[in-house]
Amino acid sequence: MKNINSIVTVSRTWFDRVNGNTYYSAKAVVDGVVAADLHFQYGGGSQIEHDVFTALADANIIQPEISERGYMEAPWRYCERMGINRVCLEAAPVARKRDLRF
Repeated sequence: MKNINSIVTVSRTWFDRVNGNTYYSAKAVVDGVVAADLHFQYGGGSQIEHDVFTALADANIIQPEISERGYMEAPWRYCERMGINRVCLEAAPVARKRDLRF
């Protein structure tokens, strides 16, 4: 695993008014390179950052600690411990489902 300087999360959200659900698409940019790309996921808010960090961990880009109960270390705590600059841009709301695509 190489030394990471920054992780930037960029996302878009869409609210399905008919069913009352929020969906998102997100990208994780690690040191200027897109490392994770999540398409049309259910959720919003801090769930976006958690899912992005899970995708990065699954791809062996990061290695967060796992608690005895099986919970992954919080993204902010991992970045603080490893000295990584973490930037989570506020999710940009889009008007149409098809606008979730980057």
